Amino acid sequence: MLSVILASLMNCLTSTFNSSSTIFSIDIYRRFRKNATDMELLVAGRCFVVGLVALSIAWLPIIQTFKRSGLFDYIQSITSFLSPPICAVYVLGLMWERINEAGAFWGLMSGLIVGLIRFALEFGFPPPTCGNPDTRPEVIQRMVGDFHYLHFGFFLFLFVCLVTTVMSLLTKPIDRSHLPRLTFGTRFSRRVRIDLDELDADPEEEERQRQKEKERLRRRAEAGTPPLWKRAIDCVCGLDAPDAEEEAMEETQHKMSKEEEASKAADFLYEPPFWRRLANINAVICMTFAVFVFTFYA
Repeated sequence: MLSVILASLMNCLTSTFNSSSTIFSIDIYRRFRKNATDMELLVAGRCFVVGLVALSIAWLPIIQTFKRSGLFDYIQSITSFLSPPICAVYVLGLMWERINEAGAFWGLMSGLIVGLIRFALEFGFPPPTCGNPDTRPEVIQRMVGDFHYLHFGFFLFLFVCLVTTVMSLLTKPIDRSHLPRLTFGTRFSRRVRIDLDELDADPEEEERQRQKEKERLRRRAEAGTPPLWKRAIDCVCGLDAPDAEEEAMEETQHKMSKEEEASKAADFLYEPPFWRRLANINAVICMTFAVFVFTFYA
């Protein structure tokens, strides 16, 4: 039982650290260092993970104030406070073309504020130990003590869906030319998608970046095979150089027209009918069972 619990906790921690490292290095660090190399991004992501580990250690006194059964229960409660807004915006953005950036932003912010309020009430007014009277204000007893965090997560999800929908309907929609194959209803569309980033991109800067990449590949080809110790370091860091077949595939992809790329992306999602139905049935069964377990044991 202990090994199962530790494996579950390690899985949660590693997935969180890997996701955080990727988000920081790709979405944040590159805003300040647009021409950063893969090695530089790797080092920046690892340093960010070290900072997260230090923050996790500093967070231990707050975890000690948690009066329930243990660490895994604490993880699930924090997830119920902070994850439903992300899940709600993701599901709405995936299923409905009318959701826009303003709706997603205000949905996330409102859900974060509500989740942090519940977090503050949960840990600012901890429940009494067994046999001691509950001296918390009555409103805190009703909002925290009688309202399980799993139930709170469900209602937070609905609240964020409502806010996101209302704010999206009150603001300008995204043009449909930017949406092919980005939502569930348009996943098989063969229309050419106009990337929003391309509208703000500088063609001259993109050409300079392409020339720099070609020059880097040329220098690497002239340098020949790197020494064994360098290849070992690159292998450990996950920086293996692409082989000739991958480079040829990338070069062919650059030569494809936008119409051909759109058709290829749509054909990639084709599934045989039998396996599609089987996967859908199993997914519904798993989701139904998971919802029942969460609601029954909450």
